Amino acid sequence: MNHRIFVEPSRDPCLHDIKWTATARRDDLPKTPVLSLIRFKFRPEADFMDEQHVAHMLWQQSLVFISTVSGFQRLLWAPISDESRRVEFQLSFGLGLLLPLLQEVPFLNHSVTLPLPLCFAAGPGHFLELVELRWIEEEWQAVVESLRTAPSDSGFPGLVCGSGGWFEEQLPLESRTFLGLLLWRTPRDAITWTPHQTVRHNLQALIGHTIRQSSLVTASMHDCSSSGTSLAARSSVSLAAYSGTIFQTQISPPQYTSDKDFEYQTRFDVRARKSIDEVASRRRICPSPEAIWCPMGAMGQGGFPTFQDVPSPAAAPTVDMLWLQLNNQHPETLSLVHRLRLAIYNSLGFPRCRWGRETSQGAPGAGVCRMGILIEWKKTPQPSTWAQLHTLVDEVVSQADGTITRSSPSITRYCASIPTDQPCHLELLSLFLVDAECPKRILWYAYQRFTSTMSCPTARGQVYIHPSPTLAARPVAHGFHDEGGFDPMIRFSASTVWASAAAREEWYADFADQAASCYERLGYIVDWVQLVVESAESAVLELEPVDAEVLEWWKSGRHQAMSR
Repeated sequence: MNHRIFVEPSRDPCLHDIKWTATARRDDLPKTPVLSLIRFKFRPEADFMDEQHVAHMLWQQSLVFISTVSGFQRLLWAPISDESRRVEFQLSFGLGLLLPLLQEVPFLNHSVTLPLPLCFAAGPGHFLELVELRWIEEEWQAVVESLRTAPSDSGFPGLVCGSGGWFEEQLPLESRTFLGLLLWRTPRDAITWTPHQTVRHNLQALIGHTIRQSSLVTASMHDCSSSGTSLAARSSVSLAAYSGTIFQTQISPPQYTSDKDFEYQTRFDVRARKSIDEVASRRRICPSPEAIWCPMGAMGQGGFPTFQDVPSPAAAPTVDMLWLQLNNQHPETLSLVHRLRLAIYNSLGFPRCRWGRETSQGAPGAGVCRMGILIEWKKTPQPSTWAQLHTLVDEVVSQADGTITRSSPSITRYCASIPTDQPCHLELLSLFLVDAECPKRILWYAYQRFTSTMSCPTARGQVYIHPSPTLAARPVAHGFHDEGGFDPMIRFSASTVWASAAAREEWYADFADQAASCYERLGYIVDWVQLVVESAESAVLELEPVDAEVLEWWKSGRHQAMSR
């Protein structure tokens, strides 16, 4: 196998033989035949053998990505049989796309120079045995030869081939380790591996030197080559479910690209540094999306979200959005809505309130707009509070004589918090997916990674402009909503504050460009979302300042006195 990966736990993962001080754009793998071995333990619900399961789809996309790496030849994989179902794999390459499905931090991706005979191949009844030894290369070769010439017996496994090599040293002065690999073929009807007595006798010579021994028993090994794996790009029709969101971005199938625009020593991508220069010269409204490049073929914690469970629905702050449709041409419309906001504040326990017009949708008619009133409760509303809210809305609707109507749905809950009284644009996002552990974990990791691309450049380049980059894009909250009942779907919502509509448009255009042009830069984030999300909705409101009466009451402390 013509590839090798090295992962240093204290730094970001990198391709082997590329120094941290190097700035070369070429990331071809070394020409020396090398076998890279890594063992992952996946979460029990990740069923890779079910072709309809999301884990299987992600697995296939990972194979496609790996097969596009320059120098790739073959990948052999097999599930390990143990008492806890098929939750582990022995892989010959790291797979970053599978991160949300891992149960624990993977071990270091060991590499070993290992010449593989032509007979080393997938086949029915084949299984691997790995033996890690110390300083025993000569003895190993003798054992392999004796196993190869052992008397054949139809009732016991036969050795297809054997090979071995030294593990690459991971740390200075580390004791060297020799890896022995044996490929066996089990009898046709064999269920468990029972080695022949001669095999046992020959293996006894290694027991005193053995560090670790593992038999990877499987019904069959699977082979993936660079010429036999491909995926088609998603059509524009299939992306209609994400209309109005950044996740409608058309990306290419997983593809490794050698030109990263990435500076290894500083861990920043060149595109982000250029955008900082543009911000300093006031040629940009906001910084471009930050992409700390990680080779999706390498595994490690650096540059990836940490391992964590998806939080409960109650973990994120929430607001309720009251949607109304207004006819702006009627002179009394805005005053009626103003009275409604004050009535909500005075009658329902002084919740925080803001309002704004939706700017993300086309106008439903001449002079007609959609307006939202954000309500952030101090404590969970009681049924009587909801009834009182609907009564207040119905009174205003009846007084408006058709110029104010309820929008559908009239009230929607989002994971968000009401921003300060400064003018801004608030984006509210809803994503709908199957209520199952694997899709939820994948989406959670995807959105965590998505929000990390909005980091402020002031921490990197100390660049300050007006408006401040800290306000250009600020993620507020995100999480899942437990609606109760037996609905097989679950809703995920998120909120982001933008300094202006132009800042959002510029940032999204830059994100879409990077995601479409480089899969491992930002494209894999979009791929995660498109893989698990069934549909998406987005609304952007241009928020108006808090009503003057409310601000005055807060300054005077009236709300505190009346709430006692």
